[in-house]
Amino acid sequence: MHNTAEKATTPFEQQLITKYPVETIRDDIATVFGHYMRTIARVIGTNDSHYLWRLPQIDVEIETGDLFNPDEAVTDLGLTYEQIHHTDLARYMEALHNFAVHGRLDASIEAMTYESQYTWIADLLMDAAEGHVADQWDSYIGGGGAFISESAGRCLQVAELANARHILENGEGFSYFSRRRGKKESSDLDRLTVGQLALLADMEEMSVRAAANPKRATPLQTEATPEGTRIARDVAKAWLQAKGRYLPVVQYWSAGEVDLQKRRFKDPHDLLRALDQRRKALIARLEANTLDAALLNAGIVLENAFDGQSLAWELMTRFDDAAFMTTLAGLLELPAPWLVLRAREATTLARLAKIERELKALSQPPDDGQD
Repeated sequence: MHNTAEKATTPFEQQLITKYPVETIRDDIATVFGHYMRTIARVIGTNDSHYLWRLPQIDVEIETGDLFNPDEAVTDLGLTYEQIHHTDLARYMEALHNFAVHGRLDASIEAMTYESQYTWIADLLMDAAEGHVADQWDSYIGGGGAFISESAGRCLQVAELANARHILENGEGFSYFSRRRGKKESSDLDRLTVGQLALLADMEEMSVRAAANPKRATPLQTEATPEGTRIARDVAKAWLQAKGRYLPVVQYWSAGEVDLQKRRFKDPHDLLRALDQRRKALIARLEANTLDAALLNAGIVLENAFDGQSLAWELMTRFDDAAFMTTLAGLLELPAPWLVLRAREATTLARLAKIERELKALSQPPDDGQD
């Protein structure tokens, strides 16, 4: 995962890193993705065993004969994490893993609230972990490859841990996780269950329940509700801190990572969006928003947007101004020579595209007005 935010690794964080290793989780994500690729191929169907299955923006081709081979695990199909890292499943699982294991909350993706994309990702993971289709595939694969339910289950543990951490920090979860097989207590979205506190502490539920025993000198304070035992957020946080099992949370903005040496921008709008994401990433890192004041002092205008302020569109009219772009690069902590040339390139590409459109229109035969 991209560890963008700077935060010292604590012994407890290292414990979580060992329990949920990033490379294992990435392989699991690829397995879950391949499972759903197989599922949609099964729904569509074809009698041609050599038919090549492709997905938009996924650099992989798999023959039907291989895709439907019951002895082939998803990992044997040639589908890798690198090929799907840009998909929503991978992107949101990246964010969940970063938050669950490292306490790094990506502010550039939507909030972890109910009915967000995180809710649907959790449901997809539950279906893969506990569905009949995955059970059927796993019964064939046996010991010959990665089990779908096992991989989805590990991803689901990460999602549940992230959900519990979001409730602890923000008082809101994105999934009830209430339909899971063998689930003994229902969860809610604003208070912690015993199971969720056990996840956060990386302990057995029995140990947490023992800590709540009223006969103890300083028992963990719990609340009895019609839905089950609940723990208030402040009580849970204090208990975790006392145990050395609290993971401090740091916000970061992954969309602000701009590699100008590798990334080419198709037009000025594309570059402007990237620069504004960079601005937001730097603001998220600062204790106070001093960057916008510095931008305004440099004559760089901001405008109101649906999610706050953003770099004004008129900035694109100055992309050919090398001195201006050098100043902007300094404020956004980007390499000036690269930004100057990328801005000029984006502007040139847009002009070229406009010329090509005009040439294409000119080459069209005239409309004689007849139907």
